[in-house]
Amino acid sequence: MSKIVKTLNWAKENRRKSAGGKKAKRRSGVDTLTQEPLPQDNEGEKWIETLRVEPTLSVEGSESRVILNDSQDESVRSAYKMLRTRALRRIRQNNWHVIGVTSASQGDGKSLTAVNLALSLAREVTLSVVLLELDLRRPTICRQFDVAPSKGLSDYLDGSAELDEVLFRPEGTERIAILPNTEVYENSSETISSPKVATLISELRGSDPGRIIICDLPPYLATDDVLAFTPLADAFLIVVSEGRTSRDVLQKGIDILQELPLLGVVLNRSEDAVTGYYY
Repeated sequence: MSKIVKTLNWAKENRRKSAGGKKAKRRSGVDTLTQEPLPQDNEGEKWIETLRVEPTLSVEGSESRVILNDSQDESVRSAYKMLRTRALRRIRQNNWHVIGVTSASQGDGKSLTAVNLALSLAREVTLSVVLLELDLRRPTICRQFDVAPSKGLSDYLDGSAELDEVLFRPEGTERIAILPNTEVYENSSETISSPKVATLISELRGSDPGRIIICDLPPYLATDDVLAFTPLADAFLIVVSEGRTSRDVLQKGIDILQELPLLGVVLNRSEDAVTGYYY
């Protein structure tokens, strides 16, 4: 078993002991969104169908790792199906709706994980999914899908566009909407902690209790953006990279996010038989 897998097992046990059997609490003074059970029928699918469709890259015959259809490598699809199944079990058990995806550093694969997790969740007919790009300093989602939308998050935040104008649905997909960031923000943490972003999360949640919002956040060691977003998130998913993420760095992330539940840890680029290890 590799050192990183041992580290994940250690971190899991350490977090369990530090929790002391108590549930994580939100920061005081922050209004929380009402948690409702996930529905049996997808009420958000009709809304998503009204969004504009953006033609996306063709993954067939390319080296893209975005899972848009069944032409993608079977091992890649299987890994994300497993992640979806395990994540969705915890999401449903806890009635979580807003999931933040982060990593220790740039290049660990957290944006690709957020994209493919959102696409995989959207294949569940009882869900509707929104992929929200909140990595405001280094946005990559447009590049992941090879699209160039005319409007994005900044247009919504400055009031020049309505929500439906900045969302799009990738060509060939169902039950998923994407809100990309098309601008670079220097004051990213102030933006993320602003009332406008809180309003955005509330609008995205809407009245559909079956909607899951996957938020692509910056690395937790790069800025304080992840901390700024904690009042709006239900849980976090940490992506670690084999050979890059040390035990100390992983533990620092777990400590930073200790006030919120941890959905799990995804091991990226593993050469072990447990590729995609997750807890």
